[in-house]
Amino acid sequence: RLLWVDRSGRVAGERGTPARYWTMRLSFDGLMALVNPDTNVWAIDSRSNLKTRIANASGGVWMPDGRSVIYRSDDGLWIKSASGEGQPRPVIKFTSRTLVPTSVSADGLRLAVAARPDAKSPSHDVWLVTIADGSIQPMVSTEYDEMQPSLSPDGTRVAFDADNGNFQGMVRGGQESALALPQGLWALGFGNDATAGSSGTLFFA
Repeated sequence: RLLWVDRSGRVAGERGTPARYWTMRLSFDGLMALVNPDTNVWAIDSRSNLKTRIANASGGVWMPDGRSVIYRSDDGLWIKSASGEGQPRPVIKFTSRTLVPTSVSADGLRLAVAARPDAKSPSHDVWLVTIADGSIQPMVSTEYDEMQPSLSPDGTRVAFDADNGNFQGMVRGGQESALALPQGLWALGFGNDATAGSSGTLFFA
């Protein structure tokens, strides 16, 4: 099941049904979770434990207002109402590399994605996608794998996992040089002021 944990490490409650949750993303206000326990993406309300099916898809992220989500299907990235109702609209159609959405900027304009390898590009890279028109801006690209990008609330920095033999957290952007975090971690992300500390706070596991 999913555990709601506060910053002191106290378990505040359990949500969802027992399952293997492949992905999990909290809404900006910390009240909703987007999860992928099966072949569907579901929204779970932490207050009521109500579970709403969004789409047959793999993984997704919340828009800042909590009213819509962006998810990945076999052919592209789509945006849809968090109520599960209505038709989705495309953000970007895949033409070569599969894009995995992991973080939306606080202004709702840009989406950080991990670009999976293909025949021409043998490693994972970090890209930015403009949500309005689907345009792409490469952000971090090396011979190593860069995955799980997380945008800072002010949009100036990106945290990501770098695999150069050992998974290692990195932060780039703004006035900072690359900041290396401990080896062996598998996920990290920025706080968002509202629910997880200041915008300069990093959480990792």
